[in-house]
Amino acid sequence: MRRIDSDGVHVDLAPDRERVTVRVAGEIDLASVGEMEAPVLELLDSGFAHVELDLRRVTFMDSSGIRVLISAHQHAENRGARLSILVGASRIRQTLELSGAIDYLGVS
Repeated sequence: MRRIDSDGVHVDLAPDRERVTVRVAGEIDLASVGEMEAPVLELLDSGFAHVELDLRRVTFMDSSGIRVLISAHQHAENRGARLSILVGASRIRQTLELSGAIDYLGVS
């Protein structure tokens, strides 16, 4: 397991064969969005067939986070991979519903 800590955001990586889970906690905004984006893109580029992005412990996400989710989703599709996004019944679900991105992203 690998852990990345930055101001306000924590990212844990947990690989499991062809799938890897990226667990994010904290606030995702313009200043911290790269801490979530970089590992997801690196994992997709390195050949993982399935990246699971767990945002259930994210307390805030602005439009830069939504942009990264859409971009990462497209990046996965272009590589023939799958990006799963878990939000549970969190505030992030409401943010994605309001933006209209929730259906496009296939959020769980």
